[in-house]
Amino acid sequence: MSSRRTTALATALAAVATGSVLLLPATSAHAADSALTYKISDVSQTVLHRGNTPATLTFAVTNPSDAPLPYQGSAALTASEGFLYQGSVTIGVTPLDAPATDSEPGDVNGADLAFYPKGELEKPFMVPAHSSYSWKITVSPAPDYPSNSSPEEEGSFWIYLYGQGASRQEQDNATHRFDVEPGLVDTFDTGAVVAPGKPAVTWLELDDYGSGSFPGALTTEISDYGAPSAVASALTLEVRSGGKWVALEHEGDQTQWLLPAIPAGFSHGQKHRYELRFSLKTEVPGVKEVGLGATTRYLGRMPFVTAAGRLQIDPASATATPTPTASASASASAAPTTPGPTTPAANSPAPDGTSGGGEQLASTGAAGTGMLAGVAALLAAVGAGLTFGAARRRRASPHS
Repeated sequence: MSSRRTTALATALAAVATGSVLLLPATSAHAADSALTYKISDVSQTVLHRGNTPATLTFAVTNPSDAPLPYQGSAALTASEGFLYQGSVTIGVTPLDAPATDSEPGDVNGADLAFYPKGELEKPFMVPAHSSYSWKITVSPAPDYPSNSSPEEEGSFWIYLYGQGASRQEQDNATHRFDVEPGLVDTFDTGAVVAPGKPAVTWLELDDYGSGSFPGALTTEISDYGAPSAVASALTLEVRSGGKWVALEHEGDQTQWLLPAIPAGFSHGQKHRYELRFSLKTEVPGVKEVGLGATTRYLGRMPFVTAAGRLQIDPASATATPTPTASASASASAAPTTPGPTTPAANSPAPDGTSGGGEQLASTGAAGTGMLAGVAALLAAVGAGLTFGAARRRRASPHS
C-alpha cells in the first residue's frame, strides 16, 4: 500500500484501545449521515468455524430522505475472548446492489476494514434519495484462531457496520454477533486442606478444546484474593517441575504467584497441568479458609480465563493432607489418563502430574477490573473446601 493510501486509510479508520471499536473520520456530512437506516439480513450461519466456509450476511444502507446522503463504508470486529491479532480473522465485502467497491484492511489487528467507491479511497458512497445500497459481508476466523470459551458456552465476535452519527437503534440494526467454537478450559482439583507443617497438594490443568492454536505464550497467576495480611505473609506456593518442588516468589504483591508460562503453540487436544503445593509457615488464628483464584492471560495482556475457590485451613484436623483424588495422585512420573493428546506444547515447562477428578471452569471474555470484581463476588458464593465454580462473562449487547 502506498504511503498516501496508508495515510488516507489511517484517517478513515481508528480504534478504541484494544477492542478495535471503529470510529469514523470527521466529515461535513455527519449530520446528514445520521439519517441513514441500516439492515442486516441473510446471515448464513450463527457459529464460526476456523478455516472453513466464511459466514456471510447482507448489509443494506437506506436513504429515506429527499437528497443524496453519504455513507462511509466501514466494518469492525471485537471478540468476547478479549483479543484479536493480525491475521486472526478476515473480513470481506462484495457489492450486491451498490457501486463497484474497493476495500482496505485497517491497522487494528486486522479486525477492521474500510470500503469505498472503487478507486476513491477518501470518498464516501453517496446513497441516492429514497434508495438503498447493499453489500455481502464475509467473516472468517483463521485456521489457527484460538477461541477461549468453555464447551458449555461459545465465544463470540461482534461486527459493527454503522456510520458515525447513527442513532442507538440504527447502531443495533447494523451490529451482529457470531458465536465461535469453544476453546480453552481451566480445571482445578477439589478438596485440599492446609495447616502448618501439613502442605496441601492440588493441581490446575489447562485443556484446549478449540481447533486453533495460540501463537503466543499463556501465563497464569495464582492469587489468594482478600486474604488477611497474616495469611498473605504465611502462605507459600510451590510448583512441581522436573520432579522437584520449586518455590515461587510473590509476583507484584504478597498475594500473587506467577506460574511458568506455556509457550506459543498450545493447541487443540493439548493439556498442561500445574501440580501445586500450598504451605503455611505459621498458624493463622481465626482463619478457616482462604479465597483462591487463577487468572490466565494471552501474551501477558488481557485475562480471559479465570477460576475461583477456597482453600481450607484446619490446624486441628490436618494430621494428613489428602491427595487431590484417587485418580489424581501427586505422582511425578504418572502420565495423564484423559483420552486424546495430553502432552503440553513443545518445549513447555510442564510440571509432572496426573489427570483426575476436578471441576471444569468457564472462561471469561474481555476482562479487567470488572473481571476481578466478578471473581471476588464468586468467592463469596463458593462453599467450604477447594471447590471451583464458573466465572463467566458473556459479552452483552454492545449497547445494553
